[in-house]
Amino acid sequence: MSWAELFASCAPLLSESQTLALFRAAGVEVDSIQPLWRRLSPRPPQRFSWLLRRGEESQLAAVIVMPAPRAAEVLDKWTRLHPQETAFGPGVRALPNALRFGGDSAAGALLFLWPNDRELRDAKHIADLDKLKRLLPEADGAVPAGWRVRGKQSQLRWVRFKPETRAVARFEFGLKNDATGATNQRALYLRLFQDARGARLDTLLRHLALHTPTLRAPQACGVLFEGRCQLESVVAGKPLDASRALPRVREMVAAMQLLHNTPCLTQSGVQDRGADLDDVSLLAPELTGLVEEVRAALRDAQQHCTPALVHGDLYLWQFLADEHGVGLIDFERAGPGYMEDDIGLLLAHTTLAHEENADAAASVFRESLLHELGRSPGWFQRAEAAALAALALGPLRRGLPDALQRAEQRLHLALLRLRAFAVPPLHDSAELRVGGLLCDKLHPRLAGLWPGRFVDAAGRSAHGLYDSALKTVRLLEANEDPLSCGGELVAWRPFSRAVLRRTDATGPVFVKRYAGSKAKLARKRHALVQEVAARVAGFPEIAATLSGADNELVTTALAGTPLHDLLMRGDSSAALHQTGTQLARFHSSAAPDVPVTARPTTAFLLAVLQQFSPNLVARAERSAANLVAPSDERRFLCHADLHDRNVLVHPSGIGLIDLDMVQPGDPDEDMGNLAAHCVLRALQRGTTAEAGFRDARILLAAWRANGAGTGRESAAAARTFFRLAVLYTLRRRWRPLTPTLLALVDEAGAICP
Repeated sequence: MSWAELFASCAPLLSESQTLALFRAAGVEVDSIQPLWRRLSPRPPQRFSWLLRRGEESQLAAVIVMPAPRAAEVLDKWTRLHPQETAFGPGVRALPNALRFGGDSAAGALLFLWPNDRELRDAKHIADLDKLKRLLPEADGAVPAGWRVRGKQSQLRWVRFKPETRAVARFEFGLKNDATGATNQRALYLRLFQDARGARLDTLLRHLALHTPTLRAPQACGVLFEGRCQLESVVAGKPLDASRALPRVREMVAAMQLLHNTPCLTQSGVQDRGADLDDVSLLAPELTGLVEEVRAALRDAQQHCTPALVHGDLYLWQFLADEHGVGLIDFERAGPGYMEDDIGLLLAHTTLAHEENADAAASVFRESLLHELGRSPGWFQRAEAAALAALALGPLRRGLPDALQRAEQRLHLALLRLRAFAVPPLHDSAELRVGGLLCDKLHPRLAGLWPGRFVDAAGRSAHGLYDSALKTVRLLEANEDPLSCGGELVAWRPFSRAVLRRTDATGPVFVKRYAGSKAKLARKRHALVQEVAARVAGFPEIAATLSGADNELVTTALAGTPLHDLLMRGDSSAALHQTGTQLARFHSSAAPDVPVTARPTTAFLLAVLQQFSPNLVARAERSAANLVAPSDERRFLCHADLHDRNVLVHPSGIGLIDLDMVQPGDPDEDMGNLAAHCVLRALQRGTTAEAGFRDARILLAAWRANGAGTGRESAAAARTFFRLAVLYTLRRRWRPLTPTLLALVDEAGAICP
């Protein structure tokens, strides 16, 4: 049934005056009514709810519209079940069909007065204050030990009612401690569901309290009725609108980041809003062409997908603020998802407030929010557009007289967002292709063939070698390269280097195999570092070496968690302090007598960018002009490839791996590289660059506190940002980060203010 047909069928229930007349004709003595909720759906039944008032009395009411034969069956069943009587009369009755619901005599409407509800079968226990008072102690956390609920001081106020789906009430009650005679007042929110969603919500809130105790959020206070009823504490504060939110943007972003950095309970169940667009087409067939245009644009748009625990229903009123801070409420839809979708939904709601209500404060708030997030509008353009498209269903469901116009406007806004804030393509085509293959990852080389990973026309992923002169790719099977055989393949650069894991009598070991004579130099570098480790107290742990073939470096495994994993979880402060402290001892050692490895020059990196992303060359050249040449000091021991994946953190210290490039150099280069990777990981986990700068400062502060550093770390970090910006144009997943990394070249001074 189309929206026009639904609107005509349910028209009397969409008008307050006509609905009031229907209630009175059905024998309900009522002075006034307040609409609470309505849902027009392409699939019956249709549901509506109101708050009825008569003098000082109030009553929840629901009307369910369904095919007339089914309505007769349901009414007969409820009559036999003896529905509960209410102060407003019989709990279930049929509404008169004199108005024929817009001329459709095939529809019937049943009126249910609370606590009668077809699906919320526990309502009769909740609605009775005496029963609720006795039930409350069964919920873990609702009533403190030694206290009891005082019935005379209790009040239940229903704030939301979705018939046959859920009801939400604020329960205010008095408490008394019989041992001391003390009294107190408490308030809880009570959520009643038709299924065990209450138990899942209770588990989620306890998970939040455990992992993110500083987030102002409701505290779980237990469940009733096998998880169908959930209780939670009241969060202090008032809901924010756009004007009141402006001074609190930083606190709002901090609250969102705390939520998004919380580990997920499960990795399944990401919300899909595609069904909302399907319903738009069903309800409004005249908008189907526009819906499909939006779908196509969404498929083509770039998306930054950062897995996270998300709120799922984020808009301004979900933030409560007072003089003590900002909190988040209503976690019913929270679960695994993508951080960008949460922010996109919040942006979409502020966009609608500005566009539909001429709310200038919403536009200012939007810009302030993006600024605080450290993101351009384009970063969330697809997520916001998807949210705007899904929100097109709202006016149709609510049966607004101008619903079709509003839905069409929201779909057009989605297209506008995609066009106005689309990130310019980083390459000449949407996907980077080399040698006719989709490039997943490519490692540029100063000389010789470039190793990489590619995807063929059938979607199969394979390693290969790219000839930058001929622009061709040769795909390889692992068994074609003798370096890659003889263990579990961990990393592989064809015909150059392979890392394998295997188990011998001593336990797990790692075998690095090299082409040519590189293994001899790698073993020498490792032995030099082991000599230093033996005589310097507090030196980072280094893996022991074992005997192997001439082209191998065999080492034992090191214990610890990669610093990379801690950074990506946002749980790295202690580890960064520990890392900085021990790296100061590493860098205090004298320079080893080994050759210095050449690094890619700025000219080479610009040439790579010119080949694969010519539209970014001008921007990159401006950043390159501000780079400071590295120091030519060669006095100290340096790792020369120090990033977070090469640092293992354990309770008693850190371990360093991948020592193939250890050489004499300037320790500031090592630390600038590691600090820049702290910022990169913050961007990759979906937080701001400033969050990464904070991590980098913790690292560098500990390093300097132990006598290291000359103040050149920021310049080294800028060179790392530039190198990463170019290299990440050759990584399919992270190519959208390239413009941000180029911008960070000019902002690297923030690492060492």
